[in-house]
Amino acid sequence: MKIIIIISVILTIVVGGCLHTAPDTEINGTKKITWYAAMLDDEWELYKPIVDEFTKETGIEVEVKLYGGEWDELSEKLKSEVESGNGTADVVTIDDFAVTKNKDYVYDLTAQAEAWNEWEALYDAKKRSCVFNERFFFIPWRADCLTMYVNTEKLMEHGLNPPETMDELSETAKTIHEKEGAGRVGMKAKKYEGLTCEIAIFINAYGGNYMNFNSESNVKAFESLQELSNYLHPKSRTWDEESIPDAISGEEIYINFNWPYQVAILEKNGMSGKIKAFPTPKGPVGRGTTTGGGFLAVSKESQNKDAAWEFIKFIASKRGQGMQLQTTGWLPIRDDAWDYLKEVDPAKYTNLMPYRETLRYGLTRPPVPEYPELTKLWQDAFWEIVWEEKPVNDTLNKYQSIWESKENG
Repeated sequence: MKIIIIISVILTIVVGGCLHTAPDTEINGTKKITWYAAMLDDEWELYKPIVDEFTKETGIEVEVKLYGGEWDELSEKLKSEVESGNGTADVVTIDDFAVTKNKDYVYDLTAQAEAWNEWEALYDAKKRSCVFNERFFFIPWRADCLTMYVNTEKLMEHGLNPPETMDELSETAKTIHEKEGAGRVGMKAKKYEGLTCEIAIFINAYGGNYMNFNSESNVKAFESLQELSNYLHPKSRTWDEESIPDAISGEEIYINFNWPYQVAILEKNGMSGKIKAFPTPKGPVGRGTTTGGGFLAVSKESQNKDAAWEFIKFIASKRGQGMQLQTTGWLPIRDDAWDYLKEVDPAKYTNLMPYRETLRYGLTRPPVPEYPELTKLWQDAFWEIVWEEKPVNDTLNKYQSIWESKENG
């Protein structure tokens, strides 16, 4: 359900700017912007103190229209407003998959981003999707990523430690399989976007990427996956974000990869004492994960671009991201936000700390128009290699040819 919330303040505005737009809207002596936010009602209740703090500091009211998880609906609303020349939104949230199709409807922030002295503090994996032809259109909002969860008690029963490398992951899975006669490593490996995210853990650790199926690095990554497949739980073919937390909570599996929300589920299920988060295993060039979380942008039709930019800067600052991490658990777009959390909530920092290490190795899902086709190709390649045991080189060569034909077609 979408709702509108007005945040009232009594401070006067102190924001400057040089975007040369129409004067910002005056409301009761303060300024006001409208934010179309992809948040659920309960998420907004956690997020509201951050926006309140911005209003307190700047005197800028923020009218928030919640779109829940309806990212596509939000994008269509932005497009409609810009094309009609009659816009309400000032700030919008844009999904990782939608930056390419929305860049023509948002304001070019190149001058502002280049003058902003905090751009370099942001994670590279999030920055890559912000820039097109050396022009800045988006600023990262949050940075979800996958990391590894391990039932440490079950591994200790077999004299094992959480795997630190890809080789150790395979050896750990093999040892448990030999002792228990069952696969105790799980993946979200049904054919859907979550599988593409899991693939990134492996190809990034070996130095690969999403755009070159048959690179030497990707071949090595899939050879590792094919070896691991001998010890995966067979239900991995059916698991997704909703089902795999129950599998590890119920000790069907002892190791899996997932997003930060699994921490809360483990706590709810009384398993947080046994199952801990760890950084993803290292490959030859480092760890691997993929990133999500969305972006912030200023609508091209905004009449309040100065104030909108000030809001985005606040949310993207060390303090804004630290507050976001503290109140919602959403991972930050910059490393120094973790230091903020460590100071104000050491216990929460300890629980989420493995994500800090893993986030440094994020692999961006490429912002190309053909991405919906690209992700399906990766899922098909995984199934042929991992479940159907087809040759790695031949299969990746085949999918590289298919991808090149789509790119050039």
